[in-house]
Amino acid sequence: MDCTDIIIGSVKGGLHRVQDMYTRDRSTPREDYWYAGNDDLTGSAGSQVDGYTTIVFRRRLRANHQSDHSIIDGQMTFIWAMGQGIDMYQHAPNTGLEDCTASDYRFYRHDEIKYHGTGPDRRGASSINLFDKPDAGNTGVCNSMSGEYRLPSNCISSGDDFNCDYFASWEFDQAEDNINFVLKSRQDQSRWVGLGISSDQFMPNTDVIAAWIDQSGNPVVQDRWATGRSPPPVDEINNINDVTGNYENGVMTITFSRPRNTGDSNDLPFSDGECQHLIYTSGRLDGAGNNIFKHDSTPAVSSNKICIRSCEVEAKKSTTLRGEFRFPEETFRPELKDPNSNYYKSLKDNMEKWIRETFATTSFMRNSGGEVDGVEVTGFIMGSIIVHYLVTVSVPDIGVTDDGIRREMYNSVKITLLSNGDRLLNSPMTAELKQLTSE
Repeated sequence: MDCTDIIIGSVKGGLHRVQDMYTRDRSTPREDYWYAGNDDLTGSAGSQVDGYTTIVFRRRLRANHQSDHSIIDGQMTFIWAMGQGIDMYQHAPNTGLEDCTASDYRFYRHDEIKYHGTGPDRRGASSINLFDKPDAGNTGVCNSMSGEYRLPSNCISSGDDFNCDYFASWEFDQAEDNINFVLKSRQDQSRWVGLGISSDQFMPNTDVIAAWIDQSGNPVVQDRWATGRSPPPVDEINNINDVTGNYENGVMTITFSRPRNTGDSNDLPFSDGECQHLIYTSGRLDGAGNNIFKHDSTPAVSSNKICIRSCEVEAKKSTTLRGEFRFPEETFRPELKDPNSNYYKSLKDNMEKWIRETFATTSFMRNSGGEVDGVEVTGFIMGSIIVHYLVTVSVPDIGVTDDGIRREMYNSVKITLLSNGDRLLNSPMTAELKQLTSE
């Protein structure tokens, strides 16, 4: 947490607060002006729906003072955390609150920034390049038979000019129902590279493959299972096959295969209906070169689940959402009570066009390869003008629930409105997304 640029947001009732802050160490963050800086946020929004808090904000890429960090075209560490609540806190080791020796048992209060806690559901970090193109969507080209990850994203991953800090590729062998992997890295031979397979982007309950070249020049690939955040133990059952590898000119290359579904409870399966996140990381070996220490770089995690399956399999999940847009600058006209009036029909047609375009161009739909299957405006009511509508969307079926789609769509539409000055795309009308529920 030392020297960290921090954005903290909260929602209370219909109000939200987003603060540009900084911490020089592990103490409570202070607003930027405390360090002779400025609040550089140029826009923000917040909401709380069905127990989920959503905060969106906008800021410039280039930092102008020491209490902000510039957002660069390269891997950056992003840390997330959530504040602990009154009577809902956790510390390791125990503090006076747990040991009943505290001078103030109401340490955690409403509307105060206090310690986030140590639980895996309270904090985490990922290595992300915000300039990278999002995961491929519905381009018409099959991308489930093979794929790759490179760090940095513009590194050379083949030939004698290989210069990647980390490279991973995978290819589906449909005849054998196996996945063939390649891991490569330009690094010292005293290090290992790892590939994690996760259902939720977190380290606990992650299938881990650790690989390195030993001091005799032999490849070592171990099948492990992480139960927490400490180095994962080796599985009793090894499901790694066809191991080859070498270390030449400062580049380590490891190849291996494993079944899509090993049937082992300590392995996470891929199948035609099951997709997983991939985690990419590396670390140091012990002095003898026989075991791994905990990773010393922030793991990079795939933002979307990765499907490894035949191109003939392209399952889709469809869901219908019921929503409301409010147009605070518009005046409700009596004709909007009559579905047969020309004004009603004209506004209904325009709204359906604008809503379809707004949903279709959200980051969630672009990144997932989703489609808007239909939009129906079901009526208008007073309150300036409030539009009731149904929208049906379909996305690749990678295990996401109807509520998961609703949350992603709600957040993405909020961000789209914010980036367009609260206006529907190609429309002069200012819009507020009031609600979005599963039908």
